[in-house]
Amino acid sequence: MTKKKYSIIFNIMLFFVLLQPVFDIFSNLYIEGILKIGISTYIKPLFVGLITLILFVKYNKNKKIWILYMFLFLGYILGHYLILKNLFIDTSIINQEIRFIINIIYMVLLFFDFYMLYKLSYDKKNYLIKIKKTISITFLIYSILLIISVLTNTSGLTYEYADKTKLGFKGWYDSGQILGHTISIMFPILLYTLLKPRYKWYYRVLFILPIIIVVSLLGTKVPYFIVIIVLFLYLIISIYNKIFNKFYKLNIFNLVFVLICLFSMLFTYKYTPVHHNINVNNESATTSIESYKKEEINASSTIKYYDNLIKLNNDKNITNLKQYRNWVSSANKKLLFLYDNGKLHPSDIRNKQLAYSIELFKESSLKYKLFGVGYLNHFDGLSIERDFFMAFLSFGALGFVFFLFVPILEFIKATIYMLKNRKTNDLETYLLYASFGIFFCISIYAGYTYIYTNFSVFLVLLVMMLKCKIDINEDYKRERLDVKKITFLMLHLGIGGIETSTINTANALCKKYDIELVSLYNLKNNQLNKINKNIKVKFLYNGEPNKEEFNAFLKDKKYFKVLKEGIKSLYILIIKKLFIIKAILNCKSDVIVSTRVEFSVLLSKFGARKKIKIAQEHHHHNDNKKYIGNLSYRYNNINYLFALTKTLEQDYRNFLKYNRETEIILMPNMIKSKFDKITDLKENNLIFVGRMHECKKVDDLINIFYKLNIDDSKLFIIGDGEKFNDIKNLVNDLKLQKKVELLGFLDQNKISKYLVKSKLFCMTSTTEGLPMVLLEAMSHGVPCIAYETKSGVKDVIDNNENGFIIYNRNEDEYINKIKSLINNKKLLKNMSKNALAKAKSFSEKEIVKSWVNILSKNQEV
Repeated sequence: MTKKKYSIIFNIMLFFVLLQPVFDIFSNLYIEGILKIGISTYIKPLFVGLITLILFVKYNKNKKIWILYMFLFLGYILGHYLILKNLFIDTSIINQEIRFIINIIYMVLLFFDFYMLYKLSYDKKNYLIKIKKTISITFLIYSILLIISVLTNTSGLTYEYADKTKLGFKGWYDSGQILGHTISIMFPILLYTLLKPRYKWYYRVLFILPIIIVVSLLGTKVPYFIVIIVLFLYLIISIYNKIFNKFYKLNIFNLVFVLICLFSMLFTYKYTPVHHNINVNNESATTSIESYKKEEINASSTIKYYDNLIKLNNDKNITNLKQYRNWVSSANKKLLFLYDNGKLHPSDIRNKQLAYSIELFKESSLKYKLFGVGYLNHFDGLSIERDFFMAFLSFGALGFVFFLFVPILEFIKATIYMLKNRKTNDLETYLLYASFGIFFCISIYAGYTYIYTNFSVFLVLLVMMLKCKIDINEDYKRERLDVKKITFLMLHLGIGGIETSTINTANALCKKYDIELVSLYNLKNNQLNKINKNIKVKFLYNGEPNKEEFNAFLKDKKYFKVLKEGIKSLYILIIKKLFIIKAILNCKSDVIVSTRVEFSVLLSKFGARKKIKIAQEHHHHNDNKKYIGNLSYRYNNINYLFALTKTLEQDYRNFLKYNRETEIILMPNMIKSKFDKITDLKENNLIFVGRMHECKKVDDLINIFYKLNIDDSKLFIIGDGEKFNDIKNLVNDLKLQKKVELLGFLDQNKISKYLVKSKLFCMTSTTEGLPMVLLEAMSHGVPCIAYETKSGVKDVIDNNENGFIIYNRNEDEYINKIKSLINNKKLLKNMSKNALAKAKSFSEKEIVKSWVNILSKNQEV
């Protein structure tokens, strides 16, 4: 997503947040019967659904997980609907109940939208700042509109449908309780944000004072006392910091302003609706139980309702209905027992609802425990208000999981983080976490929270602010990491391009850092002798893969041994993953470098966020969908992705275009050369170094050399592999035994001896990553010629400067370019000079400098 598109969608979502007070007013007008249609009821889910569709289809990377989640959720809704339908309950009640569940889906979609916008964001700090500003303006709108409604005597009453003896003004909004609870969870971070010195004093007064007035007018005690507590804590923290932190600058205006707000609330408390309502509750609590009519304080209306349903449907199968009626009766008896024994007072509405719902849930059968006994099918004010318990006791265990999965998961993750970083977290982090805790306290103690759409958007924003803040904290820690130790995760230390280049890098870096090589396999044929003695080497599995043994027994049809080796292969496959995971989890290094894509996936999943995690890709992707999928979707916790070539760098940018966590760096392999053995360009010899593999197309090179037909030239072929015998047979067939030397595998020193006797390095591969053999040749001043590949060749050969690139595998052009170079001494000498310069740009000194530059970005200052 481009920055422009992102900005448009994000700003639209923030504008949607600003419109919440307006939606709330429309909702109230519909409830009052002034509007014939619930405008906000339709506009909000349709808008959020549209944004979700856009983000899901075009930018979501984990479609399968979200589709599965929603599919299971819809299955739960169907199960809940069928269970209630079996009870012959009025359709309007069932539809209303399903509407509450849809409200939860609306909240989940909001989580998805803001989470996706966070993942797609170009600047985490800007994301957090914009949300805080939007919330501040939204609550200013809420407060001003409520105050205007009270001044114009057009305000609704907070308790007009519950207890008309209580006082409180809800303004033109749907619910005073929901607004109060929303202010409760947001006030800590609002206060922190608005009292920042960057805002002028009148802004601080303009935004905070109306909120103080509103919580006094609402008449609900939760927001009133939470605001008092938060103001008091601000004073304590400010004074504490002033005394014990010599760098803390106390803002006198903020201190005085908060002090005035706090004392104003304390001294005017007895004149507020909150004080009046608490007195009403206290008086109700002292009223004798005998003064209540039994039918007013038990489930008699609900029992009558089900008795009537049984009577009306007596000719049908009503087993479930009768069973449910008996559960209601048992719950009612429990309620009366608690009254009679003085364990519960009828005025204690929330505990009365809770006691009744617990007993009804206990009585119910398993399917009702899973899918819910119902929320609205009680007619005595016994539908439980406390959201946390309501989700479980009314909507069942499955409903509880689907309703609370996201907030509980994020709260658990945040709690673990807060405990681990309790000494380093800043005040804003603690306030956001405290706000999250306030939400859970309210949902457990009071209710009226996340089941309502005019609350859920603020819960979502709170969760996302905390998530964003934690990530910013971790980025800051990582940026200030004192890099001392680096661990490389390797498959083995045997002969191979990845292993050789990694060992070269490790040897170079060990002069500045403590280096550890962690190898999964301990191969007999390894390169331990090439590793600097200061480098620590650790093997995870003291053995080798058994692929060759398995294939050999299969070829010989020794099926018992094939089975034995197959079991061993499965065992190795399992422990391979487990060993790597354990190595990542137990790694004490500051930096972990993965050298294989499968290791990088595990590093992203299990690597500690504070560590610097680097994925080094050594292969071209070759349009492999699985490989590209891993890069695109499973590198979210990788800090740096090192690309060998410019082509791959651009490909990775396309693959990871939605990944804002991973920085893509061009980091080619280094060559180990002293640049002191240079070819004299006198002999007309050609050379190839590499594996005898199908992708190298060495047979094409043999045919080209045959057609060259230069009398005094030779072709040196250095390397071994599966195609060696085929190449040898081709040389014999063409009668080139005297002109083509098949030298097999040679060490670097012996390869150098042949390079200094050569005029041109020839490559005919169909695919390459970063062909180090070209650079090795150039380090000896040998120009190169190669067929074009998707990646690698262009990063080494500058066409017509230090060699030739042949396009479309044009064999005739390949032959002509060789001849032109051999016959033109001036061109050959110039190309040799340019080749040497190119190789030096890949020298140890230059590549180490690039590594240090990357790691120094994370160095403690």
